[in-house]
Amino acid sequence: HKPQPKGMREDCFYTLTLSATPTGPYAWTKFGTLFKYDRAKEEWAEVKTTGEKLVGTACDASGMCYDSKRDRLILTHNGFKGDLVAIDLKTATASKLAPKGMAVAEKGGLFTRESVYIPEQDMVVVTTVAKNKTGAPDPWPVYDCAKNAWVMIDIGGPNASSCGAGLMYDPSANLLLMVDPSSYVYALHLDTKTAKAAE
Repeated sequence: HKPQPKGMREDCFYTLTLSATPTGPYAWTKFGTLFKYDRAKEEWAEVKTTGEKLVGTACDASGMCYDSKRDRLILTHNGFKGDLVAIDLKTATASKLAPKGMAVAEKGGLFTRESVYIPEQDMVVVTTVAKNKTGAPDPWPVYDCAKNAWVMIDIGGPNASSCGAGLMYDPSANLLLMVDPSSYVYALHLDTKTAKAAE
């Protein structure tokens, strides 16, 4: 593609945060700016947001995912206190989300770089620092979009806290996928009915 615009070009792989959407990818920078890739022009263009001022990204502390039900981006950020930021892509308006259970989420050990929206559950999963090293279930704070609330779900398996971990969602299989620093791939089918999400 053509050269990145100023502000995006000066960022680096530690902090430049990307999210795919049906109309093209968005990039969020350490300067608190948002860019979108124009496929037809093969170039990035800045998106001027209104409302809440976007903070800059920080290494391993900022994540961004696409909420397909509401056509918005959901951002985790440095200085996370259980709060989130949403950007309405129709209006480019940013707003703060103050979900119920913010204090629980903040203490839940979230590793806020990796976040994924799961449409079937209408929830955002953020990687966490697992406390149990045996693979037994740990309570993870998961963001319930419809309720605007954090809920606790017991999730077993590997520690997802490493800065080398990657998280993504496979819609065709309805699976959350994680790769760890040793290149092992883990799959999770999240079903809140059987997982018994607690307030």
